[in-house]
Amino acid sequence: MSQADSNSAKIVVQDIGNLLSQGRIDAAVDRFSEWQKRKKSNDQESFFKVFSPAVLRALSQSVEGSSHALGKATLYLETGFAQEAERCLRSSIEKSPSPAELLVYADALNRLGRVQQSLAIYEQAARSHPDNAEIHFEMGRLMQALGKLSEARVAFEKASALAPGNAQFWLEFGNVHKQLGNLSAAGQAYTRAIEFQQGYA
Repeated sequence: MSQADSNSAKIVVQDIGNLLSQGRIDAAVDRFSEWQKRKKSNDQESFFKVFSPAVLRALSQSVEGSSHALGKATLYLETGFAQEAERCLRSSIEKSPSPAELLVYADALNRLGRVQQSLAIYEQAARSHPDNAEIHFEMGRLMQALGKLSEARVAFEKASALAPGNAQFWLEFGNVHKQLGNLSAAGQAYTRAIEFQQGYA
């Protein structure tokens, strides 16, 4: 196989996909970094066809010094290796974690069945970053799953207020209202979700 063939986007995508499925994150990141140095603009499409935006973003973060741990943890999480994701971010969480690090860490804990610890991280994140809509939303989803519906409603309300154009936030806000029996409020939230989903608002 020629050097050109070995570095074609299709081959690189296949290599990275195989490495990710095996949990060989460092090798996958190295392969991606190597390809980035040689890539052509028309090669991008192959990556978008195979990998989710979250995986592509994490691959890019993993080759950046400042976001290296977050990128690797996200890749582990996205490929089903929650224990490794938690391990990647453990030291960062003990220092001064970013909102993104807190979100990935809490998600990893939840997937490992350490639900109360996950909820505690979300609550810590909401206190540290009260203006981060995604934190409130993800905390609300976990509270909803735990049957803490009143607390989930408050979290979804905050998320929707902080990011009023996010249809998914309004949808979950409506769902929790419905679960609480607040049908009028649920209907209003669903209407907002539809408006933003269809671009009417």
